[in-house]
Amino acid sequence: MEIYVVFGSTGEYSDHTYWLIKAYSDEEKAKEHVVLATNEFKARWSKTLGWEGRQKVFPKGWNKYDLEAEQPDYTGNRYWYEGVELD
Repeated sequence: MEIYVVFGSTGEYSDHTYWLIKAYSDEEKAKEHVVLATNEFKARWSKTLGWEGRQKVFPKGWNKYDLEAEQPDYTGNRYWYEGVELD
């Protein structure tokens, strides 16, 4: 059986950070979670202007589809999923 793990990340190169969000047994649910988390991020990101604005707008838990979301840097947050075999 395969499970699908949803990830989030921010940054690049040595400042790149990623985290686990949730695992699903259904690939479609993992895809939907990625879309919802991405859309929530984009909606908030588009309402900010400049680095200072992002610092103030993104408190812990700001994304209801990614409660452990890292503070995004200038690259934003990215979401994806990967499948892995469950033993």
